Amino acid sequence: MTSLFTLCLTHIGHFFSSLKLVAWSFFGVRKKRDLERDFKLHPIHILTAAIFAGILFVLALGFAVRLALRTLS
Repeated sequence: MTSLFTLCLTHIGHFFSSLKLVAWSFFGVRKKRDLERDFKLHPIHILTAAIFAGILFVLALGFAVRLALRTLS
């Protein structure tokens, strides 16, 4: 029987694997062996990681624009 702690660590590990998948997808590069391993990930983890990464990307762009406009004026 697995403990709750082991189960949580497994889900956290899968979520971080999903974050890595989404980060490489944003960059546009992925290895074939990693692609085969990605089929084992849970779709909910991938979707959550993609939404999280998208929000961070939009916030980073907004910060960069505000910084650029501040330096120009």
